[in-house]
Amino acid sequence: MLTGIFITFPAVIKGVANEFELNLSVLEADIITNKDSYFHNTNVWDKIIVTYETDQGGQSEQLEFFASNAQPKANFTVSSEARNIWQAQAVTIVDKDGGSIFYDRDELDTAYFDLDLT
Repeated sequence: MLTGIFITFPAVIKGVANEFELNLSVLEADIITNKDSYFHNTNVWDKIIVTYETDQGGQSEQLEFFASNAQPKANFTVSSEARNIWQAQAVTIVDKDGGSIFYDRDELDTAYFDLDLT
């Protein structure tokens, strides 16, 4: 089960940019253990996308990290009117040719990923 991939997991506040920092080595270690061998080398990665949706109302937000950055960062920015409960739906690793692998919600440690903004 995928967990612990953020170096920085901020206390997310509505209406501001909340910066997450990704730990590539933790993600790579899990991929080496659980995913296709082609993706075992981070040099083929282009970006990592973490997709969130609200538990109701159909709002969505994506964190997009670029693997070429030594310390990949992305902002989670939702309006002050946004729903309070955000559930991680997927973590997708996209390669430089547009291919991808993903972890769906069932493969994620939802206690770690899900956000309650109340």
